[in-house]
Amino acid sequence: MPLDPFSAALIAAASKWTWDKVAEPLVGKLRGEAADQFKKFDWRKAEQAYRESLAAQHATIRILGKPDPVPLTEIFTDVVILDRPAALARYDIRKLRHQDFDRFDRYLDDGKQERVPGPALVKRGRNLYILGKPGAGKTTFLRYLTLQCLEGKLDRTPIFISLKEWSDSKYEDLLAFIVEQFSVCNFPDAQPFVEQLLENEKALVLFDGLDEVVKEGHQRGEAVRSLQDFAKQHRKSQVLITCRVAASEYAFEGFFEVEVADFTRDQIHAYVHSWFGKDVAKQETFITDLYKEQNVGIRDLCATPLLLAMLCLAFDETGYFAERRSDLYGDALEALLRKWDASRNIRRDEMYRGLSPQRRLQLLAYVSALNFEKGDYFIERHHLADQITAYLANLPGAPDRADIDGDAVLRAISAQHGILVERAKDIYAFSHLTFQEYLTALYVKENEAKGAATGMTRTHLTDRRWREVFLLVSSLLVDADDFMAAVRDTVDDLIGGEIEIVALFAWIEDRVVANNTLNERRSAVRLAYYYLARALDLARALDLDLARARARDLASALDLALDLALDLALDRERERDLARARSIDCDRSHDLDLDRDLARDRDLDSIIEFDYSLYYSWAIADILARITAQKDFRKQRQEYGGNFGTLINMGAQAGLSTVVDRLGRLTVPGTGGDRPTWQAFADQLFAIMQEERDLGQEWHLSHQQIDKLNAYFTANELLVKCLDLAYVSDRQAILNGLLAPPKAK
Repeated sequence: MPLDPFSAALIAAASKWTWDKVAEPLVGKLRGEAADQFKKFDWRKAEQAYRESLAAQHATIRILGKPDPVPLTEIFTDVVILDRPAALARYDIRKLRHQDFDRFDRYLDDGKQERVPGPALVKRGRNLYILGKPGAGKTTFLRYLTLQCLEGKLDRTPIFISLKEWSDSKYEDLLAFIVEQFSVCNFPDAQPFVEQLLENEKALVLFDGLDEVVKEGHQRGEAVRSLQDFAKQHRKSQVLITCRVAASEYAFEGFFEVEVADFTRDQIHAYVHSWFGKDVAKQETFITDLYKEQNVGIRDLCATPLLLAMLCLAFDETGYFAERRSDLYGDALEALLRKWDASRNIRRDEMYRGLSPQRRLQLLAYVSALNFEKGDYFIERHHLADQITAYLANLPGAPDRADIDGDAVLRAISAQHGILVERAKDIYAFSHLTFQEYLTALYVKENEAKGAATGMTRTHLTDRRWREVFLLVSSLLVDADDFMAAVRDTVDDLIGGEIEIVALFAWIEDRVVANNTLNERRSAVRLAYYYLARALDLARALDLDLARARARDLASALDLALDLALDLALDRERERDLARARSIDCDRSHDLDLDRDLARDRDLDSIIEFDYSLYYSWAIADILARITAQKDFRKQRQEYGGNFGTLINMGAQAGLSTVVDRLGRLTVPGTGGDRPTWQAFADQLFAIMQEERDLGQEWHLSHQQIDKLNAYFTANELLVKCLDLAYVSDRQAILNGLLAPPKAK
């Protein structure tokens, strides 16, 4: 296929990579006939063929709603990368808990993070693990880097690899799949050349879409190991890997972890300018409407390139902005599907021209759900055509199945709408995973009466791949009462069979009742006492580690004790201490932001703060009682008395007179107090904690139960997100029941 004019111009103007320089050491390594073949090889012709192949794949890009590809450099907006500390800050509970629920999954850029232009970061030569939200422009960025290499702006030979295509290919060996990308060069044997290229510090290896490799059968885990091995074996080559933030469960040794930043205002304006081209009036109207007060939520969506493209498309067609994310996706798809009527490529025009826009949408939803359920993002052409045929054959007045050309319909969808696109020969996929997620949600909504929504809840609630589908279903349902009830029941079932976990939540509920908590605060209080219960378990675990370490290594034991004492000191950033209790590695409970409500009830907050401080006072006293090297902790002993006085004052302010009276009768050991004295004091404090505040139980949770709690809190967080989007008759009742003990069945 001849190159388009832009790609041809790009090739003509490109600088040379001088592959012949790679050939010199390669020929020196080879012997006999192999060496002779490479000596006679036309390196410049091979390089030209590879350039043309890359240009054909990456020089142009299809834009939603535009019939023809456009040069990528005309629509590309500079990618900005957040450095590692900023990217990790998105998971900091201390920041997340202050955000509104509808912004829980968004990065808060307070302007303090370092923002580095993507190409500049690549030029530093580091291996990069590039994270990003769906539609953040990760793939487009790698394609842009490929063009930068073609133009000579990056002195590298680019190797672009779709990890999903590799995982679906016949090649188990990653290097073999890479070698296949050079088949257009007609090497006598491409592998030794590729290996030499990788060792010559001239390769830029771009691995795209780790999140698109399925987990089933450990495929993603195997892919991670292969990528890590590849990077270790080819240390002289620069390697970039992209992955969705939500799917990032791995760390790559030797890689600098970064994140694609949200679009800034200038980037949004640049993208809108590129999208609308010479239509200045529409550019100005779009920007003006975007910054109206009622469109603040729409502006948030503009931070992601994919969603901004959908906004531009919807605005271009309708002239207004939809309020909900599902509305935006629906508007974008509707605008695309209306253009189907202009088709001239369908063999049986009357049949397909008579297919209403709603039927077309239902067809796509059917195909989407069928393949999403199986985890298929890439679909063979004949399978997809058969699925289309099966749907059309069941429509009223449809011809015989043998007379329906599903392949023609598939080609029409691909050619006219760009919703399904051919990724490789006879391999199709939805142009964006977001489209497949939305259409799957639409199918679930349309088939709710057949049990599709409740069935999805039972089978996929804890599957992160289905997370966005759950959110979209919530916003699409006219009445989500039954759906939310099914979600709640499934959440409870995750822990309902675990006696120890049920007992833990029953104890938590007792604390809620004892504190006379108002209904609308109960979920927040439940979460606070869950944190406290887990903190107690953590303290015991650290105490056991301390005892074991003492037998093995006294120095490490002292370090461990000192770390804990400093972290739990009552006069040192209590907010940090609370965050520590909440950030237990085996817990996902911090994903729930309910504790923000505690600030609205000062009396309730003071009681909970006292309980936390009482626990910390005991934990520190218990540690000080176990320390053999007295001089190392003189400062902590000196400060303890003042902190204990603060604890008593907190109890008085909370109205806990009985506890305050008992605490006041205790004698705090001084700096010269020996270990038995401190231990007696700690034991007395623990007794007060148990008898007066019902704290200090041991829950004996196994690793398997911790895993179930992880799933439980993840599911609860999703429930809250769904509730934020859904129409329900009693929203507050659902919130009030969050984290309550599972109902007996």
